[in-house]
Amino acid sequence: METLRTLFEQYGLLLVFGAVFVEQVGPPLPSGPLLVVAGALATEGHLSAWLVAAVAWGAGMLGKVALCIVGRVAAAAVAAYFAIKWWRRRRSTKV
Repeated sequence: METLRTLFEQYGLLLVFGAVFVEQVGPPLPSGPLLVVAGALATEGHLSAWLVAAVAWGAGMLGKVALCIVGRVAAAAVAAYFAIKWWRRRRSTKV
C-alpha cells in the first residue's frame, strides 16, 4: 500500500490523465477506481482535489476531441470511397 501511495504522490496527475484519456479513446479500461484513489489522497492532502478534477476533465475532453477528429477523417475516407464506387458504376451503365 505504501508503494502505491508513493507512486501516486509522484505520478498521480499523470496517472489520472492517462487513465481517463485512454478510457475516453476506446478500450474498456475503467478509470473510476483510479479516480477514487486520487480523491482519497486529495482528502489526506497529498494531491489537490481541484487539480485532480481539472486534469480528469481535460483528459476527457481531449479524448473526445481525438475521437471526433478520427471519426471525421474516417468518415471522409469512407464517403470518398463510396462516391468513387458509385461514379464508376454510373459511368459503366450509361455506355
